Amino acid sequence: DETFIIAFGGTIHLFNPLELFLEGLSLFIETNKQRKICVKFYGSNFYIDQKERILHNSKGLEHFISITDRLSRNELLIEYNKASCLLIFGNQQMVSGKFYEYLPMKRKILMAGRDNGPIEQIINDTNTGVICDTAQEVAEALEAMYAEWESTGIVKCVPRNIEQYSRRYQTEKLAKLIENI
Repeated sequence: DETFIIAFGGTIHLFNPLELFLEGLSLFIETNKQRKICVKFYGSNFYIDQKERILHNSKGLEHFISITDRLSRNELLIEYNKASCLLIFGNQQMVSGKFYEYLPMKRKILMAGRDNGPIEQIINDTNTGVICDTAQEVAEALEAMYAEWESTGIVKCVPRNIEQYSRRYQTEKLAKLIENI
């Protein structure tokens, strides 16, 4: 693709550190405003509060932000597959379904905000992403991924052990637990 795409789909909760990510994006863009980058917030046009929060906190970044209407699950998965990296937020110890959809995409995951919990553990266990606790760390992660994308056309992600987080594996595990009751 001619553009480095960061994709996020679904709900941005009030406790999600959107502002941390956008501040890091701003730091990254400041070093070179000619970068070919787009952050796509799929479905956020449907949620007025989310759209307004994104727009309010992305002053000066409007050229690099895209907010879309809702997509079907299949359309969203196709868009994830086109992305250079996938965005997720520290989520107060909760793992969203979106995260499990990200894993098999074999795309680098950028996590904005630490949760010191299951998402971090899974990202570390599966080698699928980078965890950023500050805006500067977000900017540095974007710098590294963008440089790789510029030189190779992709951001490499070599996951390990992701099959243990598949619905099939988790269902089998639950079925065994139920059998043993």
